[in-house]
Amino acid sequence: VAAVEGAVSTDGMAQMDANYIENMFKLTTDDYEQALVMATNVGTTIDEVGLFKGADSAQAEELHTAVNDYLKLRLDAWMPEYLPDELPKLQNAQVWTSGNYVFYAILSEDAKTAASSAFEGCFEA
Repeated sequence: VAAVEGAVSTDGMAQMDANYIENMFKLTTDDYEQALVMATNVGTTIDEVGLFKGADSAQAEELHTAVNDYLKLRLDAWMPEYLPDELPKLQNAQVWTSGNYVFYAILSEDAKTAASSAFEGCFEA
């Protein structure tokens, strides 16, 4: 998480709590070992990153599915008149998995590239 925060500005973002994760991702605290979701708390951007750690590979696979379902939910609920310039971030959101970790980013292309490199760099020998 620190590596991603170092690569992407989380200024203006707030950490979402377990209730948010349960309501939006349909995940209880039993469904993951660790979770951190940071989202913009001002209405001018939809920037968001999230990192989940599963207890094992099966749980990580379930987390990957839950994150993809969450991104689809966000896209399906999008209102075209709401921040139209932000929509491409959501349309191009990405999910990465490495070991038991699942990471996603709803960011500009440059920020997403930096976040991806930071995440993947944590697993390089």
